[in-house]
Amino acid sequence: MILEQYHHALLRIPQRPWSGRISRAVAGLVESVGPHCALGDCCVMRDHNGNEVEGQVVGFHGSTVLSMPLYPAGGVRFGDIVSTWGARPCIGVSEAMIGRVVDSQGHAIDGGTPLPAGERVPVVRAAPDPFAREPIDDAIGTRPAHRYFRRQRRWQKHANGNDGPRHFG
Repeated sequence: MILEQYHHALLRIPQRPWSGRISRAVAGLVESVGPHCALGDCCVMRDHNGNEVEGQVVGFHGSTVLSMPLYPAGGVRFGDIVSTWGARPCIGVSEAMIGRVVDSQGHAIDGGTPLPAGERVPVVRAAPDPFAREPIDDAIGTRPAHRYFRRQRRWQKHANGNDGPRHFG
């Protein structure tokens, strides 16, 4: 079906059934009365102009929900809306990410081409079983530590003007 890809894209758009109101914002922490949520849930803070800032629920204080925006939230103010939909943070991963620099959302920040949308993977999940992967066959080339420390000792001798490190006190 020709519209199937659009149907799948629409299914990925989060519904926001729960909302609350911002009651306080201090140093990157946004407090709100509501919404119904769980620790670690994704949230969106919508300011009076309709601009949205993504965030995450990081705690509770009595009936107050504590959220942290993922990006600067300079436009939010008292009474603005916070919405959740019961989703956990995920990022799209693909082979195209290898060798690239990405932000916390999986977007390329190295000046290269935008990354294609990949398989959505939860950010917080169990570590993979180390015995289930293929063993490493090739050594990763690094500068041996003894060369580094030898170079440091030479630098200290030169900087101190004598044959050894200076001892103070």
